Amino acid sequence: IIGIKFEDDRLSSTSLLDHYDVLVYTTRFLVHCQLKLSYVAEKLMNFSLDQIFKKNLIYWIVDCVFGSNIAYILNSRNEVLIYDLNQQKVLTQIFGTQKCILYSGKFLQCSHNGLVIASGTVFKTILLWSLEIKDNRSCYLRNIQSLNGHDGVIFGVDYNQSHNIIVSASDDRTVRVWRSEKDLNCLKCIRFEVLGR
Repeated sequence: IIGIKFEDDRLSSTSLLDHYDVLVYTTRFLVHCQLKLSYVAEKLMNFSLDQIFKKNLIYWIVDCVFGSNIAYILNSRNEVLIYDLNQQKVLTQIFGTQKCILYSGKFLQCSHNGLVIASGTVFKTILLWSLEIKDNRSCYLRNIQSLNGHDGVIFGVDYNQSHNIIVSASDDRTVRVWRSEKDLNCLKCIRFEVLGR
């Protein structure tokens, strides 16, 4: 298992207190589950994680978000799959602004109208791109910016929304901190000499 996600509040219209939809993913499997919680006097007494379905996908899952029975899956081909969890099928597949192999990626902003994605490539670059979504099938792609500075494959990307900061990690043994006002600039580069490749 490489990831687990609760339903994203930004994409969901429901908020239940006793059970939650959860996506568990491995490199190629997406498993839709329901987490059920049992409380007595406001104390958690028991829980269960029940599988709703499991889907084998061809390419590695890098990140996913979901809400209102629609999942957005970023895979290792820099492609977003829009997946209907009720029908258990891919509605559409959209390649990022550049075809490339990803070892990391992150959905930075999510809404039913669009997504902003950071793709950590094997080409030492982080690609920021947006996807404007119309009716879960037709989409418009826009390249936002390429973040350059690493000397190796990007293995990790994360985002802090409240401070508008992206962090990236590479096999060049550095962590870079990027901050946006209009364009993203590298604020700091930290080298880790004690860590091995």
